Amino acid sequence: MSIQNERKPYVVKFLKLYCYLIEKGYKELYSRPDMNNSRYKVWIFNNTDELYNDIQEFWKQQGK
Repeated sequence: MSIQNERKPYVVKFLKLYCYLIEKGYKELYSRPDMNNSRYKVWIFNNTDELYNDIQEFWKQQGK
């Protein structure tokens, strides 16, 4: 895969979304403090088509 085709990691800021992804079997790459508010944590995942599709499904279920 060339550098041009690489995707940026996906940053998850919502605990409900994080739990949903973990239940679906995804593994986070790492977690870190949120850059905008260090009192909160964000989780970093590989940005794949499957992850994107599952995130879209999550938001549909949430009614957003």
